[in-house]
Amino acid sequence: MKYYDIIKNIKDSATVIFDTGLSDVEISRIEEIYAIKLPESLKGLYKIALPVGEKNERIPYPNWRDFSPENIEKIKGMMYPYEVPSEHSSIEYPPLIPIWGHRYLPICELADPPVISCVEFDIIWYAKNLSEALQMDFLCDPFSVSAKIPHPKQVPYITLWSEAVEYNLRGFM
Repeated sequence: MKYYDIIKNIKDSATVIFDTGLSDVEISRIEEIYAIKLPESLKGLYKIALPVGEKNERIPYPNWRDFSPENIEKIKGMMYPYEVPSEHSSIEYPPLIPIWGHRYLPICELADPPVISCVEFDIIWYAKNLSEALQMDFLCDPFSVSAKIPHPKQVPYITLWSEAVEYNLRGFM
């Protein structure tokens, strides 16, 4: 399913509020301010429409269009983690950027990386890609979502985060 179709279906059936899509200039500015390169899948979504919140306001969304110093710090605080503690400074791993709620995308070489769900130390691969996560969170029956969550072997290896998911799963087995 293409992003246009997914967004139309979400607008028709869910509580997500969308703003107009980001321009190339805005995307470049985001990448410069946060020193990140947005995955192509996220750029594709954000160029069509920018999810900015929900009607019931229960899930936080980053406001990428607001370039005020306060909002920049707020988004940096939502990144997972934005700064690596000094005792781990030799470890190279991709940071996670927030997409909505506790759903994140790793900043890596993949054009369409898997979506990870992080709530403190509870870390799982939530979806194989962004379009699947959009459909699971906003278009699926909530009771069927857990059956769609991918096994770690179904997603590409991503430094540190794949190990964190595996470690987390071992703790629950």
